[in-house]
Amino acid sequence: MNSPATLLVLVAGAALLVSCARTGQNALPALSTSGRYDNAPILADFVRRVCVDASADPRHATQIIEETGWKGRQTAQSKAEGELSVWQWPHIQLARAMTPVTAREDDVWTCQVAVDAAVAPQISRMETSLRRLVGNRRVFGSQPGDWHWKPSLLTEGHITVDQGKARDSLSILVEYADVKPFKALFGK
Repeated sequence: MNSPATLLVLVAGAALLVSCARTGQNALPALSTSGRYDNAPILADFVRRVCVDASADPRHATQIIEETGWKGRQTAQSKAEGELSVWQWPHIQLARAMTPVTAREDDVWTCQVAVDAAVAPQISRMETSLRRLVGNRRVFGSQPGDWHWKPSLLTEGHITVDQGKARDSLSILVEYADVKPFKALFGK
């Protein structure tokens, strides 16, 4: 009963169940138009889920986006590599690649979140929340509003927080790369 083959089958079955399981995250709280400062941690959690988690687990990307709990709609769906799918919620627009593009021999996922001025916190507050929740481990190439981080040996992230097109709005760009093993081990 305790043979290595039985153990291998049990481990493989558990891994399969985990890979097929729903993410099961709680819905996000609503954004406030009167307390924009307090929206930063909520928006950081949104960016973590829809940009980072959905890129790390692309099979469940649509499900992850739906689990935010915000009522919105998909306004464009990508059909080919590199094309963007777009979702719209009140005060938020998400544009993300549902398939990666190849850049510098890596598979890169791109995701941009546009936040209306009505709910956008200050850039510095948004950056602090994003660094705390999303990318503050193994940071490199860091400057205000723009930094890289290594979530794991085989992944690399890049976030840019900047003013959006309209006054007091925000633009958050996330690039998430799956680094080829040989490159991860031996460099460029």
